[in-house]
Amino acid sequence: MIFVGTMANRFSDFNTELDNLSFLQYLNTVYDEETAWNIFNQTKWINDPGAPTTVPPDNRNSRMARSKSARPKLAQLQKAEIQKEVAAQRALASVRDDLFRKVGLPPLNPVALTSNFWSVGNQKTDGKGSILMNGPQFGWYNPGYVYEVGLHSPDFKVVGSTPFGYPAILFGHNRHIAWGSTAGLGDDVDIYEEQLNPANPYQYWFKGEWRDMEKRTDTIFVKDAAPETVDVYRTVHGLVIRFDVANSVAYSKKRTWEGYEVESLIGWIESTRAANFWQWRQAARKNALTINWYYADRRGNIGYIHTGKYPLRKKNHDWRFPVSGTGNMEWLGILPFSRNPQVYNPGQGYIANWNNKPAPYWNDPDMWWLTWGSAHRVDPIFDELEAKAKLTPDEIWDMNRRLSHIDVNISYFLPFLDNAVQGLPSDSPEVMAVELLKAWDRYRWDLNNDGFYDSPAQTIIQKWLPLMLQNTLADDLGTFFGRYASAGYPTSPPGGSTNVQTGTKILYHAILGDESTIPNRYDFFNGEDPLHLVLDTLTATIDALAAEFGTEDMSQWLLPVVPQKFFITNFNGIPQANPDEELSLPVNMNRGTENHMVVLRPSGAKGVNVCPPGQSGFVAPDGTAAPHYQDQMELYRDFGSKAMLFTPGEVMKHAESYQRLVY
Repeated sequence: MIFVGTMANRFSDFNTELDNLSFLQYLNTVYDEETAWNIFNQTKWINDPGAPTTVPPDNRNSRMARSKSARPKLAQLQKAEIQKEVAAQRALASVRDDLFRKVGLPPLNPVALTSNFWSVGNQKTDGKGSILMNGPQFGWYNPGYVYEVGLHSPDFKVVGSTPFGYPAILFGHNRHIAWGSTAGLGDDVDIYEEQLNPANPYQYWFKGEWRDMEKRTDTIFVKDAAPETVDVYRTVHGLVIRFDVANSVAYSKKRTWEGYEVESLIGWIESTRAANFWQWRQAARKNALTINWYYADRRGNIGYIHTGKYPLRKKNHDWRFPVSGTGNMEWLGILPFSRNPQVYNPGQGYIANWNNKPAPYWNDPDMWWLTWGSAHRVDPIFDELEAKAKLTPDEIWDMNRRLSHIDVNISYFLPFLDNAVQGLPSDSPEVMAVELLKAWDRYRWDLNNDGFYDSPAQTIIQKWLPLMLQNTLADDLGTFFGRYASAGYPTSPPGGSTNVQTGTKILYHAILGDESTIPNRYDFFNGEDPLHLVLDTLTATIDALAAEFGTEDMSQWLLPVVPQKFFITNFNGIPQANPDEELSLPVNMNRGTENHMVVLRPSGAKGVNVCPPGQSGFVAPDGTAAPHYQDQMELYRDFGSKAMLFTPGEVMKHAESYQRLVY
């Protein structure tokens, strides 16, 4: 149940089809139907052929035919009904967040998506073998969710790290291979619109007859209060997530992985016993969850599989929206495992992922907040791996220090900014600001430890980008602009994941215009030259920063660092430690919850890792913390690591205590 709750429900159950429908319906109240669709398709595209992929474009797997989708004609709601629905959603969110505030909990935040990975095979290592580096992200919490463990028995010789309570070691190695994973974010969930019986809201129309919903009643025991009961309903499609009795409609959630949770866990366990890629791939077949799996072995082989079961939908099923549940839009089956994105020993000699698109032919999922676009934070990983013909283990590990601090936006917009100031006097503030941006090393760090980020260039881009989003998209997206307004920069603890945000990707495609890999059928610039708006926004940025800092001296425009906070609440905002147990590190880092690297040679495998805050989160009743309560905070801060002890001799040599079992 821990595995299902934290892996299946948290990382394999994403869906925003109802949100997408609300957005399109809103656009239809403001624009004609064609314009509404043009805006929607430019903000939630199906497939950007320019998006960077983990399976290389020239790999044979990527030549499979792309799925085709016909756009359904959605029923138009009356304007008053749409506005009522939007208001109701806002009210529910407000009530929820207000309730959380009353009990001292933070509002719910989207799941952190910082997980990254890179590996190199035989042709790119400094010696025979392979190197695997992984930074899975579960969020930053105290106590931490990930700890190190070794399993040694006649059937298992495995060491690595894993979330608490898991029977499988998710990140580690055995005597032959190493493995890792990141969130796959594939589209394995669909929403079905059920037509309710006006005479009985717990009956729905399916294949020519009214059917009764399944019902169960859950009892939730509450400390110092009476128990609460919750009625849970299901249709043939799955869990009913919402009733709209007034309109005789309900919405249910159909998940490909439902019923395969235990098999998925068994597959993960079996993968840790594999001795080669083909055994490991056979275990991957069992994983119904949408996860990116990675492989490396002592012979220098590397591999990748985008695991999960994915629906084989009808051609007129636009998975971005709910679909009819009356029986005419059922799945045709499950996509064969051979169609899952996967690669073994790619010609480029490396594999990399930062929650990016798996393969060129693989379409985006339905989530409005996730678009695999031409601008993506995975590009710096590719740049690092391409920079040298051969890489040492130290170089592979040190990549993480830079990637954890790199600004993921500047490289896409600096050319536009540079073009926009051409022809201006060299001493103009706009030219001076762009020169600062061009001279910047693009890292968000505080090397002199003065509590401020080192470069004013960061301040400029961090101010300019949200203003540019506002000036470009706000008048067109109206009520829904708030979804796309963030530039993703951490501005207060805990910081969190930094990615090229959805709004930023939309803006990037819009500025590219005809050069964009996404068709621009709607002009977000209202006929104005995009570079004019780029320049005007830069001028406004400079004026705003001069007023904010009280000086026109740009060298003084330094932002205070955002610390790396370790929550005392879990990822649902529920307290799990006392207020005085909140921990932090000086500077936010865009990296995994833990980091591990395994160097595999023909002679064997050696791993290192770091799992903050510590190996043990135990606090005694008298308040005394365990000796290893936060023993890895400094290692994490300094991008250090410790050995993953594998052999009995290594373990005993470093043991602080042990008990010999006699049978």
